[in-house]
Amino acid sequence: MIPSDYLVIAGVGVVAIVALLAGAWLWKKVTPEEGTTSSRASGPPPCRITLVAEEHPSWKNEKYMARYGEHFLALGFQTLAAYRIPELDNQRILALMHPTQKFYACVYDSKAHPTCEVFAQFASDNALIGSNCTWVRDIEQRPGTALVRIANATPAQIMEAVRTHEKAGDRISITADGFVPAFIKAYIQNFNWRLKKCEISRDQIRMDARLENRVLTPQQVEELYHLGRATYVAQLQDACRAQFRDDNKLDRNAWERFKERLVAVPETYDLKEVIGAVSYAMPKALNETQLFALQRLETSLGDDGIVLLNKIITKNIGELNLKQIGEVKEPMRAWIIIAQNAEELKSAEAEAPELLPPVEQKAAA
Repeated sequence: MIPSDYLVIAGVGVVAIVALLAGAWLWKKVTPEEGTTSSRASGPPPCRITLVAEEHPSWKNEKYMARYGEHFLALGFQTLAAYRIPELDNQRILALMHPTQKFYACVYDSKAHPTCEVFAQFASDNALIGSNCTWVRDIEQRPGTALVRIANATPAQIMEAVRTHEKAGDRISITADGFVPAFIKAYIQNFNWRLKKCEISRDQIRMDARLENRVLTPQQVEELYHLGRATYVAQLQDACRAQFRDDNKLDRNAWERFKERLVAVPETYDLKEVIGAVSYAMPKALNETQLFALQRLETSLGDDGIVLLNKIITKNIGELNLKQIGEVKEPMRAWIIIAQNAEELKSAEAEAPELLPPVEQKAAA
């Protein structure tokens, strides 16, 4: 289970959550806590979250949640709703808004001590956040994000800090219905930014270990690197697929028809990772001949994942009948492919145009 205390600013300030949860998950995989039978974190951060409204939330710290609510109401805020986030161990938040001052607010429930956050909306992707949580003070922020942290500050002190901030004048009007999409958008933006950075390297692992006064053996460094890379590849796959669904506004029924057959190949994949993605897309496991043909693919220095995939599709390496049906730009450029056998080819071509217009493959040629 993901500890609730790790999620105190899981909304607009979620860049810290994405980075630290992933890092903590990797450490626990290599050095589990003594006396525990399972890791507290069931996996790395999800690429998408949902907010589920709760009429009667079960707060972990009801006294402090009520006190925060009263403070915000005294400042002129209006209570919107209580939400839980299923993907983050059912983390619960209280959402509020100040329509005249054009600020949203969140109170994050935790066992130790709830914290709060005030943030604004902008016409651009910029962000202005005030928080009384400082446990993530050293984390790197996404460009365009102004984060004001004041330890143990009251809602009034945070409100004053963001209201007088130099970026505050650019904030736009807000609505009650806008809270959930603003919260989720911020999560996705920061999650995608972390994937773009792709900071997994052996040197970075050694540096992080030194900062925490840890001594890693070469074997542990290798294990952390390969585990981190595998996690990154899986997260990137999920995020690109989710972005494809978002871009094409696929409802549940449409997504259910295609999700098991769609695979993303981002430009950061190497040949081994491209082959892994292609293998996952196939209705049946690759045979030895197909696998050998893919592994012997002629490559050139600097070929990225999309270039490699384009060679496989263009030359029909392994006779896989791969078809590109889309492309995403976030979290980075990736092709979306579908693998079909001869029987599926005709029906798939009839269905695919309903999803999006024809794809031009010249960009990767």
